[in-house]
Parts: sequence; structure tokens; C-alpha cells
Amino acid sequence: MKLDEVPQLIERIVREGPDALLEKAEVTALIASRLHKKKGFRVDRNAIGMRIERSLESDPDPHGVELRRRSGGLFTIDDIFFWATRNYQGRFGDLPHRNRNFAGELTDGFRIRTAVSERTLPNSIEMLKALVQLLWQQKDEIEAKWANDTFARKAEIAARFKKA
Repeated sequence: MKLDEVPQLIERIVREGPDALLEKAEVTALIASRLHKKKGFRVDRNAIGMRIERSLESDPDPHGVELRRRSGGLFTIDDIFFWATRNYQGRFGDLPHRNRNFAGELTDGFRIRTAVSERTLPNSIEMLKALVQLLWQQKDEIEAKWANDTFARKAEIAARFKKA
């Protein structure tokens, strides 16, 4: 697909909405048209195509932003929007898409897992109270350790001065 064909592609995407199906060549042309790199449209398009292939071969994204091929090897613009926004921030806000719910699991709390960390959010008042109590206890332990360390440092300094 050529750069001058991208405006017609965007018109079709807007007309068909988030379920619009695109071929890989259309996807790479759409993304490359918005990058404006110095290497040129053709080089960018090829690099994006390789990045798409690597993304398809890799494990699913923990954030739920993996790129999937639909029947016939096509991609939905909804999937393209989230994948491209994650990989090339801030250039795709005008594309039609659906809001996605954050995937999580409800057990004793609500677990949110990201690549960086894992946190548990309380799902009841009792769990919230227990969490607050635990945090207060940890705060008291930290303050007591700080006070002991401070006292020990001051005693060590005083002992040095007495020897001198």
C-alpha cells in the first residue's frame, strides 16, 4: 500500500468503526504514515511489519494488548488501536476503538498484575480494615527501628567522645 492511499483507508476505517478489518499491508501503511521518521515510508513500513510479526509470535501481553490475527489473516482496527498506542504512543487517538475493561481476578481481593509489580486491592470493608491495621503495624515497626538505630548511633558517638 502506498502513502497516498492512506486517506482512503482512514475514511473506510471511520465508516466501518472498531470492527473494520485490515490486511497487514494496510496496518503497516497506516502506522508508518503517522510516524514521520527520516528513514522513509517504505523502510518504516517494513520495520513495522517485522514488529507486528514478532508481536504475533511472542507470548500474550500481560496488559491485554496483544495483537491477534482474525480469520483470513486480518486485523481489527480495535486491536490495532491498542497495540499501536502501546508501541507508538500518542498518534492514534482519532481511530475508532472500544473501551476495554481491565482484566483481573477476584479472589480474597482484586489482583492487578503488571510487568512491574503486583498489588492487592481490598474488596470489602473488613479487608480494608485489616490492610489499614497491617500498614499501621508496619509503620510502628519502622518508627521503632529508626528510634533504636538513632539511639545506637548517638550512643556510639558519645562513646567515641568519652575515649578522646
